[in-house]
Amino acid sequence: MSDLLSAASLLLAVVGFLFSLWYGEINQTLSADIPTHKDDRTAVRRRTTSAFWSKALPLVLTSVPAALIFSPRGLSIVFNTIHAVRQDFGAAVRSYDAVQTAFCYIVLLIGSVGLYSCILAIGLLVKLRKINK
Repeated sequence: MSDLLSAASLLLAVVGFLFSLWYGEINQTLSADIPTHKDDRTAVRRRTTSAFWSKALPLVLTSVPAALIFSPRGLSIVFNTIHAVRQDFGAAVRSYDAVQTAFCYIVLLIGSVGLYSCILAIGLLVKLRKINK
């Protein structure tokens, strides 16, 4: 289990680093105003397209698969814990495993970044659609 925790922690570090590196630019691009005249939208279109392809999409393609890789084991731990608590709460508390809990927490964090990355990427695509109207 410690190898699994180490691997998940390493992927969380990579995903967290990429998110912190690229979030500012993605957020600025999302909040940029779209000029009224179509001819004035070239710079905004280029910036939005670049943010999607070079930042948002790679973040999605890093975080979502990482979450999917570890989710089955995380869900197994959660379901086994629920079953153990239903059977004998006292025994479940005595057999508490902080490593398994940490693993589930890391999977939850990676999944949260993955979900938010998808929301950001969709936001950029919606903005591109508005720019191209």
